[in-house]
Amino acid sequence: MRERQRPHRPPGGLPRDGQTLTAGNGTWTGTPVITYTRQWQRCDAVGSNCSDIAGATSGAYVAGAADAGHALRAIVTAQNAAG
Repeated sequence: MRERQRPHRPPGGLPRDGQTLTAGNGTWTGTPVITYTRQWQRCDAVGSNCSDIAGATSGAYVAGAADAGHALRAIVTAQNAAG
């Protein structure tokens, strides 16, 4: 199960250097216990052509200088015993 979150655009445009972004779990159905993993991605300014940001796997991400001019998004994956 994967949920792609829309590219994160804070009010006023693209993320700023030092800005903290967060990704929630979303809404999932299935038998508990559901575990969640995340992967933040850096995209072009319109939210296309995305690639993983190495080591960015938590629910929060602090935008850095490399993120200037880029949209960011988080991929949230949910999994339970059934897969």
